[in-house]
Amino acid sequence: MKTSYLYILLSILLISCGKKSEQTSQLRIGQFMFNSENVQIKLKKNNEEEYSENIKYGKLTEYKEFNSGTYEIEVFNNGERILQKKFGLGNGGLFTLVIYGIPQQEQVVNYQSTKAKLLEVVKGTEARSANSFMPQISILNDKFEIGKQEAKVRWLHLAPGVNPLNAKTIKNSDETDLGSIEYPATSEKKVLKPGTYELGWFLEDKKVEVAHKELKISASTLYTIFVLGSENSFLNDLKIVVGETPKKKF
Repeated sequence: MKTSYLYILLSILLISCGKKSEQTSQLRIGQFMFNSENVQIKLKKNNEEEYSENIKYGKLTEYKEFNSGTYEIEVFNNGERILQKKFGLGNGGLFTLVIYGIPQQEQVVNYQSTKAKLLEVVKGTEARSANSFMPQISILNDKFEIGKQEAKVRWLHLAPGVNPLNAKTIKNSDETDLGSIEYPATSEKKVLKPGTYELGWFLEDKKVEVAHKELKISASTLYTIFVLGSENSFLNDLKIVVGETPKKKF
């Protein structure tokens, strides 16, 4: 009788934990507005503030758990609100919210669609435009499917004013093309085997390298690479930020 009671109690706890995870999503934020150091991000739900953080340029936060529902994001640069957008978080989601562009002095607030859907941006041009390099917000779906001894890599061209870029990996003299995209697009995902790779980004002629990164890749992980303008040498040495999403996250 005692054993049966413990079994029932354990079953209830497992069901409760499962329901909780289904009713929440995980979200991280990338602050990639060029050369903007004093940026405050606020998330509101039902007009109540759920999250507020000052994030420096080039920073990608860790994932944080949020209840599902409709949120409003506000972005402030030096105390001035420059972006506002509503978006929905479904149950059990895993997302990256990306803020990019070049903030202007005395900028008019860029109100984006209040009916924006969460989507996985594949090539980027369908869902985003250069928009004269104005600050914008995009949301990436970080869920993925992969084999046990494989990983996936995608990258975003977020260096405004820089020509289309081409990327490739080198491992043991073997090269893999990671695609050629324009600002502010996202490449397709590429499957790679675990190991240490040299990654290079080149201008369209594939002769001039403008960024380089050594990356150790682990199995069952999605690597999202953000290519940004560098604060010190904008064109000659682009900034690379890498986000990792292990499969165990979902």
